[in-house]
Amino acid sequence: MRMWKKIVKKTNRSRAQNKLNDKLFILKEHFSTHLFKHRRLMIEMQNNLKFVDVCQTGDVKTIE
Repeated sequence: MRMWKKIVKKTNRSRAQNKLNDKLFILKEHFSTHLFKHRRLMIEMQNNLKFVDVCQTGDVKTIE
């Protein structure tokens, strides 16, 4: 019985691992390098460029 349970658990774990490897393309080297580069560039852009000028509390801004 113990051996059967061990084999069933190992089989289920193996199936789950194979499904994750197929679906998580970030694990593939070619995609991960480009995704991390894109993420780094987006963070730099977010920190360096301000697209919206947020008013401080009580400040009034006009169109000019």
